[in-house]
Amino acid sequence: MLITYVVLDGRNWGAGMLHWLVARTREERRQVVAAIGPLWSWHEVWLIGFGGTLLAVFPRLMASAFAGYYLALFLILWCLILRGMSLEVGGHIDDPLWQGFWDFVFVFASGLLAILFGAAAGNMARGVPSTPTATSRCRSLRTSACAATSGSSTGTRCPSRSSRPSCWQRIGATYLTLKTEGPVHDRSAAWAKRLWVMAVPGFIVITVESALIRPDLRGQAMGNPLCWLGLLVVGGATLTLASGLRAGAE
Repeated sequence: MLITYVVLDGRNWGAGMLHWLVARTREERRQVVAAIGPLWSWHEVWLIGFGGTLLAVFPRLMASAFAGYYLALFLILWCLILRGMSLEVGGHIDDPLWQGFWDFVFVFASGLLAILFGAAAGNMARGVPSTPTATSRCRSLRTSACAATSGSSTGTRCPSRSSRPSCWQRIGATYLTLKTEGPVHDRSAAWAKRLWVMAVPGFIVITVESALIRPDLRGQAMGNPLCWLGLLVVGGATLTLASGLRAGAE
């Protein structure tokens, strides 16, 4: 459920982060909002289902997760609330100040959501202590604060954090290319090509960081059949994406 949510809502985060880059006028910005407007609340149902499953079936895991990710989870909650408010009320008043403010909230909340989920993924790869001490909480707080302020990798403590925001930007640009038309479509297609090229160095950085932090991870992954299945899916998706972008076949 969590993976499904991140995949589906991730494109909405990416569209939000690209809101000012692909849309220049008020009409173009409303086009970006309309592309994700009917679906964003449906995607969050997967997150609600994930939380309910943790509470009902894995209460100890939920207790450890909320203790280790307390600050990050509350920041995620506020970002989800603010993003929903910007989508719902941004166009209700025909005033440039009102609409400009909610456009800013939309971009800011979307970008921070991507950074926070990236920090959480990096922490899971590194390992989060579950002992009831201040050390585990402070370490998680420091990681979340570092990711929230920089948005880039400043060391090897959090693998997968460095390119997580640009990952969702790539997905969002590809989605906007499919769902928009006119200048917004053209700019989204151009950004999609540029951002997907960045995936190669980002993947290398994440791989090196993960190997330094968790040297045992590669051996465990190679012995897992699901890992090989995932690599086949990623390889097929990469070929499909590259051919589609090259041919303009969204």
